[in-house]
Amino acid sequence: MSSTNTYTPLVIVCGGDDNFAMPTGVMLHSALLNLTPGIPVAIHVMSNGIKLASQAMIQRVVTQSGLPERNVSLSFLSVDTGVFEGFKTGPRHLNVSAYMRLLMPDLLPDHQRAIYLDADMVVHGNLAELWEQDFAGKDVLAVVDFGIGFASAPAGIHDYNKLGIDADTPYFNSGVMVVNLEQWRQTGLTARALAYIRDHQDVIQHAD
Repeated sequence: MSSTNTYTPLVIVCGGDDNFAMPTGVMLHSALLNLTPGIPVAIHVMSNGIKLASQAMIQRVVTQSGLPERNVSLSFLSVDTGVFEGFKTGPRHLNVSAYMRLLMPDLLPDHQRAIYLDADMVVHGNLAELWEQDFAGKDVLAVVDFGIGFASAPAGIHDYNKLGIDADTPYFNSGVMVVNLEQWRQTGLTARALAYIRDHQDVIQHAD
């Protein structure tokens, strides 16, 4: 893809519960502050019970006058987390909200691609550079997890060999992803991922 004009607006997706409302505002402010001026942006916040007062706070952050002039829309998508009933969660902050990113293709039927960002981060770079990346037939673009690296790492995938996964298969960090929503829908990847989670609870270590 050679231009950000190919897919407009630039789509940012994030999500969580009310505890992550403040970090979400910080993350979105940093993302918009560093983004190329003139690019229209559609922000979608997947909500697992984010309160109206918190939604209003995030709206104020997104529209505050300190940001460059730009065309930004913001929506809150209420998610029925019942679909994740019985799913394993991790320690501390990792609850069923971490699984919501798997529902993006259904929650965003009008978009072909999206940049997913965890709420607990600050964006220092220009997201337009990610938005312009060519999928080259891939379902998702991501980076190898700094602390794990590969499936066979101590904190990697349990019984990776029994699952037919090579030891050197990269283990990616799902906190920053460029998602090929169109391809996920075509291949039914969301349904396949949810089925995998239900069938392999003994393998899954972290909700994200």
